[in-house]
Amino acid sequence: MKKTILSSVFVMIFSVYSFVQAGFYGGGSGTADDPYQIRTAEQMNTIGLNPDDWAGHFQLMNDINMYEFLGDPDNCLPREYNIIGSGADNPFSGTFDGNGYVISNFSYYNGSAPSNYVGLFGYTSSTAKILNLGLEDVYFGAYYSNSVGVLVGYNKGEISGCYITGMGGPRGANRVGGLVGENWPPGTITACYSNVSIIWGKEDIGGLAGLNQGIITMSYANCSVIGEIGVGGLVGRNYGSISKSYATGWLSGELFWSGGLTGLNSGTVADCYADLSVNGGQFWSGGLIGWNSGSVTDCYSASTVSGGSYVGGFAGGNYSDGIFSGCFWDEQSSGTGDGVGDGSSSGLTGKTQQQMYMAGTFVNAGWDFSDDWVSGTWRMCSDGFDYPQLWWQFSFKGDLDCPDGVALEDLVYLVERWLLDDCGDYKDCDWADVNRDGIVNSKDFAVLASNWLDRKPPDIDWVAVELYDWYSVEMSRYHTTNAQYAQYLNSALNSGHIRLDGNLVIGVRGLYSGQVYYQLYMLGHTGYGATNGGASRINYSNGKFTVDTGFENHPVTYVSWYGATAFADYYGWVLPTEYQWEDVARYTDTRVYATGRYLYDYDSGKFLANYRANGDDSLSPSDLPYHPWVEHGTSEVGYFGTFGYGLADMAGNVSEWTSTGTAETHRTVRGGSWASSDQACSVWWTGLASIETMSPIMGFRVCR
Repeated sequence: MKKTILSSVFVMIFSVYSFVQAGFYGGGSGTADDPYQIRTAEQMNTIGLNPDDWAGHFQLMNDINMYEFLGDPDNCLPREYNIIGSGADNPFSGTFDGNGYVISNFSYYNGSAPSNYVGLFGYTSSTAKILNLGLEDVYFGAYYSNSVGVLVGYNKGEISGCYITGMGGPRGANRVGGLVGENWPPGTITACYSNVSIIWGKEDIGGLAGLNQGIITMSYANCSVIGEIGVGGLVGRNYGSISKSYATGWLSGELFWSGGLTGLNSGTVADCYADLSVNGGQFWSGGLIGWNSGSVTDCYSASTVSGGSYVGGFAGGNYSDGIFSGCFWDEQSSGTGDGVGDGSSSGLTGKTQQQMYMAGTFVNAGWDFSDDWVSGTWRMCSDGFDYPQLWWQFSFKGDLDCPDGVALEDLVYLVERWLLDDCGDYKDCDWADVNRDGIVNSKDFAVLASNWLDRKPPDIDWVAVELYDWYSVEMSRYHTTNAQYAQYLNSALNSGHIRLDGNLVIGVRGLYSGQVYYQLYMLGHTGYGATNGGASRINYSNGKFTVDTGFENHPVTYVSWYGATAFADYYGWVLPTEYQWEDVARYTDTRVYATGRYLYDYDSGKFLANYRANGDDSLSPSDLPYHPWVEHGTSEVGYFGTFGYGLADMAGNVSEWTSTGTAETHRTVRGGSWASSDQACSVWWTGLASIETMSPIMGFRVCR
């Protein structure tokens, strides 16, 4: 009888405890089969107050917004968020399954009080698992603190399918990473990425992880990283293994050991690349590695590199026992013919960019270019288009099959594998499990759909011009428009070719890495009757470039020569030479303007071009009942008709960049603009501008 009563009391107590625990959260009992359910920001914040639950299982049930725990950073008031896992004696040792959902506006601020193990999870044990979780729009400051990462401060567990994005990346003292501060054995980071604006600290600072002694694979970082010692685009200091991973963005190291992928490597690096602007410090700066004493196999650097002493296109320094095997660097983009600034460069080969765009360069060195998802490591669908990239990285946006870009062949590939499940190993479902949740379904289709025709070139109306019996050219009929350039910017951002720095769009790949392409939010001129003439009309918000309504078909302005050339290069086109432009504009040798002999038709009483009417014509915009340039400067491309070979706006609207230069830093511009006099619109008028110029009166067109 007593035993029965005691058993009933025990069951009742346990039931009450389970009910109380479930009350903390949105349901569940914390077991693997019945995880605690997290549905609100309050429930997420409650986990950190209950260390007894840290060995349990949690599952996110929907997107949550942590904005209510922002605190007041402007007045140095600490964040209210309760970190999960406080140290080696009390780690998080359970499972947190993000279930493909997102935690937005997660932030932390410690004022001036130093602390260690700072992140959504502070310290995780070897049994911990954090899976399929996105953290977006993060703001994170842990000044004077060590082991700082937005997701995990100190990790010994498994992190898979996770990412962070935001304009306020982590700030700390030592061992600071975008996703993870420190990754220790047996810790693994798989299929994760970090895309935040600023990561700042002193020693061992990396875009994905500050210090790595575990395993990182199939992951990337696209960040701006700033530090003093041991600064890397992906990892600050590596003693472990990094494979099939890459880094893009921008990096600044103040003192020692700055590298595009990792600042220091004493472990192994295989099948990786870096394509950054590496602004090194006083010693040892390299396109891929700052200082190497480990093993590096089948890797390349396309980074631009600068620094003090010991600057190398691939590595800043190489210790006597450091090994390179089958590795390359782009001599043109790096700006140096030295593969290693200090030490042996055996196993390294410098190539031109054209050679780096050829699969044969790497195949001949024994790289794995198998032409399918399951067995391949590297992919180049065609020569002459880009550097090689990793097979897995294409699946992040649903680009599942050649050719490059998300289109019909990728949809067919996905449908053929529809509802395959048990995709625990990403190759189990031929990589068609795009969002990494274990099944090929509508969520994967949603990723593919969001990137549909991502790298498809903008629609260009080409005009074939046979100038001579032996020479012809295809030139775009119209100026490049805001809509076309915004399409390029979105694609280039997704593919890691550009980054944002405030209102500047900056290149991070190829010859013009580190150069400014475009300037957002710029006002136009107020002269010549215009109130906001030639303003930049492309904006950026919520991860996407958009165009002001009504200006989609106006010519793009505030684009530098670098930005115009990068647009052309991205799609395999070129800017016209000065002489091609003039030959097409002349049409016949008797033409004064591309419109004919005049810019104003006296018979019809209409302008033939968008320009500041004066000079010989003795006219002003007020002579017309409708003149679209009065307020906005630019007019829609083709508004004034086509002339000669059938091209529009070769006189007026915006002056055009050409590929011809009389000096290394300047290029010829032709055609006159909405703010030009008639003389500047003549077919022989030639201007000269710095290649860095971004102006409300300058744009471009392309040739192929």
